[in-house]
Amino acid sequence: MKLTTINQIVEAILSQNDDKAKLERSANEVTIALKMAMICESRGIEEAMDYYNKTHGPYEYLEYRTNVTKSDDISLCKNCWCMANTTYRRAG
Repeated sequence: MKLTTINQIVEAILSQNDDKAKLERSANEVTIALKMAMICESRGIEEAMDYYNKTHGPYEYLEYRTNVTKSDDISLCKNCWCMANTTYRRAG
C-alpha cells in the first residue's frame, strides 16, 4: 500500500464537518488498522499485533498528514511513487 493512499484517507476523514476530536480519533483508528495491515504483509501477524497491543499511540495519523512529512520517512515498498519516495526524489 502506498503511503499516499493512507494520506488521502486521513485527509478525507479530517476534512469532514464534525467534531475535531472525533475526526482525529477516527483518523487515528483507521491509520492504526492500515499500518497493522502493512506490517502484517511485510513482517507477519505477530509483529502487527505487537504494534497494535504495545506500540501504537494516539497520534499515529499525524505521520500521514500532508503538511507533516518527515524527511526520514521510509515506505515498506521499493521503487514506487509513494509519499516517502516522491519526497526523496523531489529533494534530490
